[in-house]
Amino acid sequence: ESALIYCMVARGKETILAEYSNCSGNFTSYVPQVLRKLDLSKLLSNYVLEKYSFFVLAREGYVYLVLADSDYELRIAISFLKEVESLFKSRFSETERRQAIAYKLNESFQPVLKAKLQEYSEKRNVDRITQLKEKMTELEVQAMRNLDKIIERGEKIDIMVERTKVMS
Repeated sequence: ESALIYCMVARGKETILAEYSNCSGNFTSYVPQVLRKLDLSKLLSNYVLEKYSFFVLAREGYVYLVLADSDYELRIAISFLKEVESLFKSRFSETERRQAIAYKLNESFQPVLKAKLQEYSEKRNVDRITQLKEKMTELEVQAMRNLDKIIERGEKIDIMVERTKVMS
């Protein structure tokens, strides 16, 4: 199953404020390249490099980036980035975010990034569409069982009606 590997929050294209990775690798050397290539006027971007996809949300001068296996679904990556943005904005005031030097917010925000990265790496936990499809399947199975029981009861009632006619 595909997974998220690395995430970070930056101010502009150069100041990484917080980051987290659940494994080591040379992919972190690509992050500055991806940041330099960013068009900050585009809200969402996606860069594919070798077997990885970089998904980027850029808003109000801040960059939220996540690195995933190349087959990771875009809509789930976007949900991840939006949640990280929301948590980041609620955790730090605009002044704290604007004045922080590189990696200044890492100590306090890295645990949040770690938790979200782990949560979203298990796509089944966060993918609403998959959850809804599974729930629909469960409901369909339950409905079929209930119909079978109703039909079975109906047959039993028919048998009882026949027996009653025979007795009278």
